[in-house]
Formats: sequence, structure tokens, C-alpha cells
Amino acid sequence: MEAAVIAAAVDAKRAGLPLDGDEAPPAAGTRSRKGDLPAETAWLLLVAEAYARRPAAETAGAAS
Repeated sequence: MEAAVIAAAVDAKRAGLPLDGDEAPPAAGTRSRKGDLPAETAWLLLVAEAYARRPAAETAGAAS
């Protein structure tokens, strides 16, 4: 879900659309990672992996 939110924000920015500034809510069942660098790092690696695995149609503009 986090990767999808990031992808939507990137697409909106590229299209010149204004960003609404709302923060995505935390995923259900996850504990707070605030102040826990190892947990935050692990989470961000999972998000990066999910972002990279998105279907080609969603990543077509990523190189521009």
C-alpha cells in the first residue's frame, strides 16, 4: 500500500497536479517505527522492493 501511495504521488507530481499534503495513515496491524532506525530501515526496504515490482505500465514514466 505504501508503494502505491508513493507511486500515485510521483505520478501527480509529474503531471503537475497539486499535492494534497495529507499523510498516508499507518498500515493496519503495524507497530510504530518512530525512533526505531532498524525497524524503519527494514520497512523502507520492503516498500522499495514493492515499488520496484510494480507492473510495467505503472513504471513506464519512471526513467524520465
